[in-house]
Amino acid sequence: MAAITLSGQPAPGGDTRAPALRRSLGRDGSMIRWAGGAAAVIPLLALGFVLVTLVIEALPAIRFNGLHFFTGTD
Repeated sequence: MAAITLSGQPAPGGDTRAPALRRSLGRDGSMIRWAGGAAAVIPLLALGFVLVTLVIEALPAIRFNGLHFFTGTD
């Protein structure tokens, strides 16, 4: 049976790579930063898609009525 130590030091003859690997996987917060950035960009892309779609669908009406459609009171 393997010896268990609670001091954070590896057991004599133990492998010291496991704690270093665990530390490098997420201690610096890079995964959280990446996930937060993706979560911020996705709604912006969706908003851009909606705006482009609305402009494309409105082009025939703008061509028929001209820009007076936005500025006129008739």
